[in-house]
Amino acid sequence: MKTKLNVMLCIAALSLFSTNLSSQNFSERYYTSFENQSDADGWFFTSTAATISVANSQLIIDSPHEDYFQILTPLGAIQGDFSYKISVGEDAEVQLGFMGIAGFMSVLGLMGDETGISVVYTYDIGSYNEPQLTELFSIPDPATDINTIAIETMQIGNDLMVYLFINDELYQSGTIESVEPDLLYGQLVLGFGAEDDDPIYLPINEVDIYYTPFNTNKEFFADTFDNTNSPWFRFGDYDDLAESLFINNGKLNFLYSGDPDSQLMALSPIGAVGDFSIDIDAGGTDMNGTGSFGRIFDSKHYITVWYEDDEVYLGYANGSPEPQIISNTTTDMDNVTNIKYSVSRTGNDLTLSVFHNNQFILDGTISNAPARLLTGQIAVGYELASELNVWFDEVRLQYDKLIVNTNENPENLLKPIVFQNVPNPCSDYTNIRIESAFQTYGNFILLNAGGQTVYTEKIDLQKDTPNTIRLNTKQFKNGIYFYQIQTSEGAIDQCRKLVIMH
Repeated sequence: MKTKLNVMLCIAALSLFSTNLSSQNFSERYYTSFENQSDADGWFFTSTAATISVANSQLIIDSPHEDYFQILTPLGAIQGDFSYKISVGEDAEVQLGFMGIAGFMSVLGLMGDETGISVVYTYDIGSYNEPQLTELFSIPDPATDINTIAIETMQIGNDLMVYLFINDELYQSGTIESVEPDLLYGQLVLGFGAEDDDPIYLPINEVDIYYTPFNTNKEFFADTFDNTNSPWFRFGDYDDLAESLFINNGKLNFLYSGDPDSQLMALSPIGAVGDFSIDIDAGGTDMNGTGSFGRIFDSKHYITVWYEDDEVYLGYANGSPEPQIISNTTTDMDNVTNIKYSVSRTGNDLTLSVFHNNQFILDGTISNAPARLLTGQIAVGYELASELNVWFDEVRLQYDKLIVNTNENPENLLKPIVFQNVPNPCSDYTNIRIESAFQTYGNFILLNAGGQTVYTEKIDLQKDTPNTIRLNTKQFKNGIYFYQIQTSEGAIDQCRKLVIMH
């Protein structure tokens, strides 16, 4: 009776998506409740005015005046299906919001204001002030306080299903037909703002994400910019970003003419890192501003190398946008085609080094560096330029990934792990992998959408060995099914969705 109840509860949850559990092709989960100061490590904030803190099990963003700012998770770019859920405090003060995924040009997510919430998407944002968005669906402002909000996607065949949840209830869903690949990867983004430059106060209680990493290598990433929607994240001046920072002809281009107070920046797809090096093949015909490469928490906490004319500077910022110089030298930038910048940590001391064309140029040390300078995300860009024509042909990144394994839950280590079937959807056959830390036996159970058992198979799970069930799906009708395993120790809580399409 208990097993049947567990299975039915599992099906009910997945059928309604009421708890946003991983029913799709996810490989990782990231969850934090901000109980420790370090839980904010690796997050990235575009805000220039906000104070970021962790207190009372909340990530608190407090800004006395700000039009709009964005928050990125420490995870870096993701791909495929995802589930993104946040819980906010009751005293939040925001009027505009976005939650979803952003590639270099593409966007998919929730947009909300005081009138309601819409799900929107675009393959080419065109402009950040007046984006060219397609509305998938919208709802009026819910007649309730929003404690949790989530967006979840699931690809079935060539279509992408998108779900909106409010307070753990499914509010609305829609389907993007014949979805293009560019919409299926990018970086997870939260955006918040206020009208008339009003204050913003945002306490976040919890973040719960299911995802698959875009770059599975934990130590290296290279981009030759053959993909015009490579999942770098653009930030800076909204007026200029779309037309002045772009990818084409195998180059990341910074092309700008105008106000010298401009800022054009790009955040790498790899997420938060510790030690790292960035190796760039670059060219250009005009650059009269400041070029920089660094690891960043927000605009007031970062470490960087920057260039002004033929001067090279190493420095950092800790609480103020202006960096403190720790060393500098003169170089002939006209002959520089390769720049390498590395940061390594010994204890709480940081060593910064710069190489041009594989020749050592400059180094410097930050002794007893503050916590917010010990990790962060890698950003490149230019600012304070009235004329700019610079490009990167290739960027190579080596790094120590901050978030290495997001599935480390001690409670789950005592249970076998049931993985998502591959392929899914499936036609003739599909494979289901099960891993166990001990030897056991039991049953594989397949149920239809109504909860009736349609297939069982006895299984013997070997210790520390991949166990694979090859399921013949030709015998079943098209539709949505669910599967779970029951061992001699009891039913496994994990329940997965399987889609059959002949």
